[in-house]
Amino acid sequence: MRVIPKKINEFSDKTTITQPGGAGSVLIINVPAGSGAENWEAQGGYRLVGSFEMPQPATDTVYTADGATTFSQTMNADGDQLTGSVAPWTVKILGVNTGGSSVGNGVAGTTAQASKTSLLLDSDPTDDPSFLSSFGFYLDSVTDTSGAKITITIPNGLDATGIQTPASAVNAQVYLPGTTSYQYTLTLADGTTEAGSVNAGEKVTAADGSAIRKVVLTPNYLAPGANTSRTGNLDPNKTPAAPYQRFIVEGQLAHRYDDGRAVKSGDKLTSTITLGFANETQPQKGATSTITQTVVDAVALAIGYMQEDSTTPGVQTAGHLAVQGGEYGQISKQIFEPTYYFVIPTATTVTNVTAKSGAKISTFKADDGHTVVKIDYSGTGITVNTDEAASLGQINLANNPDALPGGYPYLMYIVSPTTSLSNTIKVADKTYTDGNPDAVLMQGGTGDWQIVTASSFYNTALAKGNTNSDPVTHGTSDDQGSATLTFYDNVVYTSLAEDAKNSNAEVAINLPTIGQNGSQYTFNLTGPIKVPTHYTVVSGTGAPMDATVLYSTDFQKVTGDETTPDTTGYVSASEVTDWSKVRSVIVKVNGIKANTATGRIELTGTTAQPFNQQAGKTGNLQTAFYGNGAKVSLGSDNASIKITGTSTIKARYHYVDASGQDQYVYLDDLSQTLTDNTDEFKNDYPTQPAGFSAKDQSLLPAGYQLVTDAAGNVTPKIIDGTGDGAAKFGTVTQAFYDGDFVQYDLVDQASAQLEYVDDDNNGTVVGTPKTVTGVTSGSINWNTNDLPAYYTLSKGQAASGTYTLTAEPGQKNSDSFDPHR
Repeated sequence: MRVIPKKINEFSDKTTITQPGGAGSVLIINVPAGSGAENWEAQGGYRLVGSFEMPQPATDTVYTADGATTFSQTMNADGDQLTGSVAPWTVKILGVNTGGSSVGNGVAGTTAQASKTSLLLDSDPTDDPSFLSSFGFYLDSVTDTSGAKITITIPNGLDATGIQTPASAVNAQVYLPGTTSYQYTLTLADGTTEAGSVNAGEKVTAADGSAIRKVVLTPNYLAPGANTSRTGNLDPNKTPAAPYQRFIVEGQLAHRYDDGRAVKSGDKLTSTITLGFANETQPQKGATSTITQTVVDAVALAIGYMQEDSTTPGVQTAGHLAVQGGEYGQISKQIFEPTYYFVIPTATTVTNVTAKSGAKISTFKADDGHTVVKIDYSGTGITVNTDEAASLGQINLANNPDALPGGYPYLMYIVSPTTSLSNTIKVADKTYTDGNPDAVLMQGGTGDWQIVTASSFYNTALAKGNTNSDPVTHGTSDDQGSATLTFYDNVVYTSLAEDAKNSNAEVAINLPTIGQNGSQYTFNLTGPIKVPTHYTVVSGTGAPMDATVLYSTDFQKVTGDETTPDTTGYVSASEVTDWSKVRSVIVKVNGIKANTATGRIELTGTTAQPFNQQAGKTGNLQTAFYGNGAKVSLGSDNASIKITGTSTIKARYHYVDASGQDQYVYLDDLSQTLTDNTDEFKNDYPTQPAGFSAKDQSLLPAGYQLVTDAAGNVTPKIIDGTGDGAAKFGTVTQAFYDGDFVQYDLVDQASAQLEYVDDDNNGTVVGTPKTVTGVTSGSINWNTNDLPAYYTLSKGQAASGTYTLTAEPGQKNSDSFDPHR
């Protein structure tokens, strides 16, 4: 036997199949390290194509290979071998006396695959599958045939527009050597038929555009063993590409049947392929396969995804929660105006949120203290495709530096005003969904975020400005927001030992003060600090906690050798008379159990100087930790709050309309946003009408013009838009500049017509009248430099002068003259 395996296997690696000794010799399959495939890849076995180079024997004859089929694999660098064997290859050749030149019936079969078993009934073509169905066949026979007929029947209710034929090919999926064309006969929805032929790999279509109901295809030739791809594995979301390996029916679900009845949800549509032969006894009588597709209404599936990249406390890029796409048997991937709710693990803090343009992003607190991120597409008109995945919503998370080891639950919910969802678990705690009772849990939308730590005993400080939803190491505040600033300190004790002893801690906290620890503003307490009444554990609230708190008007001085803080001059809260004088705080806690924390000790206050004047400045908290008598430990990354701010000053035209109402036209290209306490507010605005951009000049309302001085210049003036003081050109931007305006005033235009009249001809107008323009109640200069030829001014007529324009229409200024003789 001679074997030719190269084309049909299509090796993409270094695998080879050889028969060095020629026909009748050993076949060797060699798979070098790094080549081959694993069972889960479902590539099937090695394929051998060949023929027996011998006369057909008179009677049935069994041939057996000279030896067993053996297997060996080198397992490692040491050369260890894995071996195996099976019985010798045996084959029976049918004799002439058994069936003459015909050597028995073969086996034929067909395969059918639906693009989707459920077809969505809607008016949106973008969610239609890329094809309706695909069909294949196989012919396991030792003889070829030219009489095969392939019949594909397409049900009423599907608008089939074309049928793609498989290409003539020999590869790992397709074996169609010599199949180069197909004769076809179409039966169409309108009852007509069409006939023709196409080359293999081309598409059959109906000339009159009517839906195809049946096609009978006759291939010019089918080789022994001919087959298309036996499994479709075509992606219904991608248009099939050449070379085609099956018969592919293109089209879409119809909205009406051929008789005009409406296609309805629940209707079932069955397609069929039949392979038949001219000689029905060889090979076997026709083979048939069917598929049934069900018409359904739109039902989508919302899927959530959690990725945790680090379980270590304090890591800033620890992972994320996000929307996920993919194929999970859902009918539709379209969701109209969804609102997503991401309930964040309490051991984490949100660092960033991303979503599609138009989504409204906000955060709020649930009743149990969880932070919830809301991504809201309601009111936008947006229908999202779930395969857009994380671009629809992703919440990036940092692990809190004071997180205890353990698992912290997260949840992801969704609601849509109109789209039906196959998600069925409704929210139990409506404070997770901003009070919305209709929100449902996303698939994959629940689990635990893990924190893993070694044994440690430490404190960590955090800060929360008016822009932070949760405490972070480095907070920020907007100088136009709340003036309240909050710092925190938390003592954390973790241990892997089962018999871990209790620990004692003292923390000295130096408050931000100008010139100390890099602080640029002074932070004043507005009252006593708040110490939790109970310890914190992974599950929430632990045992009651007793702490001692002391205050001082001086800083705690730290040299590095101390094992306890110096309490000289410190007093209790009841002895403090002026909270703004406090510069340091000591907190003492004894008997801290393993794997607990004190919880966040809260220090609330504000800046000593006017808050809205502190933009660009940072306040740094300093903590000194004394644990179990060890030497003091200073925090390496001080908690801080930076005050930032910008002011937007818009530019506009202002005019009074005919009814006496103020009107404004905004000039976006002249508006500017400046950094408070940093940027200079420069007067680089236009001072002449021609200095405005073409866009701004086009915004001038009809009948109005810029107010100019005698030299034709315009003057921008500043309007206090908020009542807290007007911005000033040439100064450093302050917070109260925000909301002010640079304004240009407009006045309505007036015009008059200058005419020359002939007194000797009853005042007949001569020459070309000239229109002059200006502003109402303003004066214009006129002259007679363009006196018509052959005329002189009448006696007493002035040659030039001024004229005051009024709002009266049809104003005229006439000069009299006599004809020049």
